Amino acid sequence: PAVPAAGAARPAPSATSSGNPMQEVGDQQQVINWSSRWAQELHNAVRNKQRRGLRYKITNIRGEELREGDDRPGELVNVPPRGDFPLCVAVRRPSEAASPTSPTSPRRRREARAAPSSAAVVDPSTVLKAAKLKSDFGDEANLQPIRSALTPDAPANLLLGRFRLDGISGPDPLHTLGQPPNAEDLISVACRTCGSRYSCEEGRRIAAGEPQRSRRRTEVAVEKATIPWTPNWPREVERWLEEDEFLIRTRHNTPLPEQPEETDFPLSVKQRQVRSEHQMPCGHTIPVWKYQGFLQLSDPRTTDTLVVLFETRGELFGMHPGQAALDESYNRQFQEKLIGLFKELPEGQFHVLAMRRQGSGAGGGDVSGGWILEGTSVEWCDD
Repeated sequence: PAVPAAGAARPAPSATSSGNPMQEVGDQQQVINWSSRWAQELHNAVRNKQRRGLRYKITNIRGEELREGDDRPGELVNVPPRGDFPLCVAVRRPSEAASPTSPTSPRRRREARAAPSSAAVVDPSTVLKAAKLKSDFGDEANLQPIRSALTPDAPANLLLGRFRLDGISGPDPLHTLGQPPNAEDLISVACRTCGSRYSCEEGRRIAAGEPQRSRRRTEVAVEKATIPWTPNWPREVERWLEEDEFLIRTRHNTPLPEQPEETDFPLSVKQRQVRSEHQMPCGHTIPVWKYQGFLQLSDPRTTDTLVVLFETRGELFGMHPGQAALDESYNRQFQEKLIGLFKELPEGQFHVLAMRRQGSGAGGGDVSGGWILEGTSVEWCDD
């Protein structure tokens, strides 16, 4: 399958002709030209708007608004033909995006974007569906009980199944067992430079702060991983490209082509450092939003219990933690999934998670983080 490489959308060119429909779309525009990477450029442009709390719309060259898919923002329901390009991602004008009483100055708009960041109130009785932990690693034949993780000679990687989820908590002491936590307890923001960690509420204040005078800049940092030639390479590439901060190059340090050849492998995954618009209390300007906390598991057939650490940037709950913190609609979806995890699963369905042992010591699963969750996501149970 074709895998688009990460790219940045280009600013819209200035136009003087009154017949150019892009002039009428909005005040801030980004143009997506036709190329093999247009889908990734569109995805990046949309995510940039969402993280800044801006309303936007996507139009084709005729000024017709295109409808996005529901699963992943920035993906269109129907692939536009080449004649529809260039596409335009534009911020809606205040008259379209806000009421007459909405703030108009740049500073007040930034404050307003941070204002709806209070946690969405979700009544547990309104969440009817159950959610479960699911992993794509292995199959049912590989499922292990909790006891297999408690022995000193436990393997480094395990696939657990048929356990009970007793509790979820943030990095602080475990939450009340059997009750869904507040979504904000699981979200934090860390400084990539010095490692300082701040709460979700502090992260919102950082996002609402005054932008720095220096321009945003992107730097390619150290290599993070390599992707060898295997039948599974498209999935590996897509996994890294879901985050804007990773860049994939061929072995010749050239951009990833639409259809890589075997001679292009191994591919290198490099991390791009993006300077933030806002400064943190530690003085640095590169915040990283994370989901962080613990899962408390038990085996209903025995007295075995296990605590598993998770620290992830989006794959666990299917949305970026920054979106869940700053956007009320995403916050509500996040809270609903947490509530769904504590509902009784339909007959024949059960939780499955993949985890790896931290360090080279004895196995065990303790609060210090002996086991780390990976390759696992929260999904709604089938109706």
